[in-house]
Amino acid sequence: MLEVLRVNGALRPSIMSKQLGISRTQLSKALRVLKDLQLVEQTSDDNDGRVQATRLSAQGTAFMERAAKQRHGTAQLVASVMTAGKQAIFAELCHKAIRGLQTEIGEHD
Repeated sequence: MLEVLRVNGALRPSIMSKQLGISRTQLSKALRVLKDLQLVEQTSDDNDGRVQATRLSAQGTAFMERAAKQRHGTAQLVASVMTAGKQAIFAELCHKAIRGLQTEIGEHD
């Protein structure tokens, strides 16, 4: 959810729930937790004041930046213990897993 907001900026609930493949009720519950943790903030949508748009807060942005640095460090560590051939196999398996997940998500739309 946080990554979707990081990539897309402020989003309406209908768009977020569709992108995440979850119900509006599930989204609302998750957003409430993230809002309580001060990782997201909600404001009136620019196009329709009746709708709340959700965006990362400053604290949420900082959290995502730290997470990205940790992922990068982990990727470097994994790469350092694999040969080029093993890295290629790992990348191929990751792409296959992603395609499978995308297919699964697409079937639930």
